[in-house]
Amino acid sequence: MKTRHGFVSNSSSSSFLVLLKDIFFIFNDEESDKLLWTDEQIKAMLDYGFFYTYARSAVEIEFSENPKAKKKDRYCNLGYSIMCNQEDVINFLTNNNISFEAVCHYGHESVFYESGKDYYVEIDNVGLRQNSIEQAYEKADKDNTQIIRKIPLKKE
Repeated sequence: MKTRHGFVSNSSSSSFLVLLKDIFFIFNDEESDKLLWTDEQIKAMLDYGFFYTYARSAVEIEFSENPKAKKKDRYCNLGYSIMCNQEDVINFLTNNNISFEAVCHYGHESVFYESGKDYYVEIDNVGLRQNSIEQAYEKADKDNTQIIRKIPLKKE
């Protein structure tokens, strides 16, 4: 789990994962070097602050002490962690038409975007939001919230 040092505000952490290769072809020698993104898109992500990682899900980045890969190889993906302003990262990725998955607000929400769609999907991770058994039962008695939401893209 990530630890925060120094001044701690009420900001929340979010982590993003962009798969570089189709997971089903990673072990197929003919397809193993075929990337899902252009060199320009990969450079843009690295310039933005993404790093190479062996993580296969955004959760692995969020709850890992050191999610960065020591070197880039055929099994790497791109990851990104931020303490707040996850909307900026979402807008960057969607404006560049890059599929991703993310966990936001300390894992309370999962966010998914598929390249070419005009919206992304946000899903509440309800179990992670509960602080106690009493709170879970209290919310269950009166909860009528939407757990899954379609969020239209903000085009720049």
